[in-house]
Amino acid sequence: NIDVEAQKKFVSEYRELVENLGQDDAVYFMDGVHPCHNSVASHGWSEKNKAAHLPTNTGRKRININGAINLETKQVSAIEVDSIDAQAVVAHLKEMVQERAKGNIYIILDNARYYRSKVVKAFLEENPRVVFKFLPPYCPDPNIIERLWLIMKKEAVFNKYHKKFDFFKQAILQFFKDEKWKKPCYANILTDNFQIIEPDFSGFDLG
Repeated sequence: NIDVEAQKKFVSEYRELVENLGQDDAVYFMDGVHPCHNSVASHGWSEKNKAAHLPTNTGRKRININGAINLETKQVSAIEVDSIDAQAVVAHLKEMVQERAKGNIYIILDNARYYRSKVVKAFLEENPRVVFKFLPPYCPDPNIIERLWLIMKKEAVFNKYHKKFDFFKQAILQFFKDEKWKKPCYANILTDNFQIIEPDFSGFDLG
């Protein structure tokens, strides 16, 4: 169920956190993404009464990436892994700790089971500088990194045909190398202008 009050509470706590950050502190939004080797039609133009064709493939392979974005600097930390599990998350967190020698690292993330695993909890106990801030259940919208994944798909997946999986994988990884999310056209997307999602029962007879 969508909890409107829980979303508002999260936004309020997030604003308070950001306003009271220490000089060396940082806030990241973290999530995993699994781009699949398939052609995805998005939008486009075609001549009237003339069909437009987008080549497709039957690839079922996918890339597993765990990522984190710092909205203030637009810095993205992303690692490719065989699967996103507790061990992969810990490996990623270790990289982030090494990159930031000082200050707390606040990480906003969803309620995936591997984030709450014993392995991850043990790492957090040993590394108190890393602090998890969980999103309200069933409310992925406040996780800004979801917008990064949308930009990634727009740049490397939508209306694109990659004949071989290796070409597809290269396009995804090149997205991160080129930091394409820093294009001016995306400046207003990667911001913390949260949208509170409310349930809409207008189409239902509740009488």
